[in-house]
Amino acid sequence: MACLLMLLTLAILTNCKKETVQNTNIPNEKYKDKMIVSQIKNFKTKIKSDLKSNEEISIDSAIWYLEAALNFTYARANNTRDIINIDSVLVTVPTTQNNMILISDIALVYDILVDSLSVFYHSISGEKGLIFTDIATSELTNISVLLKMTSMITTGGGSGLFDFGPDDYWKWGFELGKCDGTMQPWDASSQLTSHANMDGCVLPISCYTSVEKTDRIYPYSVSTSPPNPFGYGDYLLFETSGLYPEVHQCLTPDALNYYLDALKTIATLYQPSNKNIIKYYCSWDAAYDPGYWVHVHFAQITYGVPILVSDPPEDL
Repeated sequence: MACLLMLLTLAILTNCKKETVQNTNIPNEKYKDKMIVSQIKNFKTKIKSDLKSNEEISIDSAIWYLEAALNFTYARANNTRDIINIDSVLVTVPTTQNNMILISDIALVYDILVDSLSVFYHSISGEKGLIFTDIATSELTNISVLLKMTSMITTGGGSGLFDFGPDDYWKWGFELGKCDGTMQPWDASSQLTSHANMDGCVLPISCYTSVEKTDRIYPYSVSTSPPNPFGYGDYLLFETSGLYPEVHQCLTPDALNYYLDALKTIATLYQPSNKNIIKYYCSWDAAYDPGYWVHVHFAQITYGVPILVSDPPEDL
């Protein structure tokens, strides 16, 4: 029985993300995760200590520790919820003459970010959970650094479906729902997001460090040489245009499965080395000129380094 449990554990850890590099040395990975967790706990102890006023830390290190500590404390991987909610907050942090940050200031920033997360979390109703926070430099001067924290909370029950079925005829965007007018305020783009995130499992108890998100990826950045089989633009993302009157396209199940596979291809194309895909996001955009319109989907993919943790997240 013990051997069977070990084999099942190894199978989960090595096969969990089809899109990522497989772990070839599970004991080393577990040891590395424990070391990272220890670093995060030491950081959290330090910022709560009274003996921190003069200690400095680099901007890059401050960002990594802030992000890792927030994710370790409050976020867990989960792909069973449909609806993505995203929020951002900006915080200015003073820097020293050496372009470093005082640990005492990092402690203040951490509390500010936790308060912001809590407000965001409690503004959302229903079953929910924080998936990640992503902290990055937004602006740097000779006296301060402006940090931007982007957070994702998911809600909803999850469709449980990996592919589109015979009844999945959806309007391309604008939250127009199904082609028969039902199921608003969903549309083809939000359905692509939901289905993509249902494919593949996540580590049972894990959070992410070193989170990064792509810029918006538009069709023109991901062209494909085979002609689009459904008559739209020759891109991995939906694109079409025309003259007025504007037409709202109905995407068939086959077209949606085509773009679903393409979305996963895009995620692989943009995937950083040694990082897992955390979440897919697909949405719509439109442009208008006199007598002319354009409809497109765009994608954003979030990646990170997963670490196993033994405890559930704390309450916000």
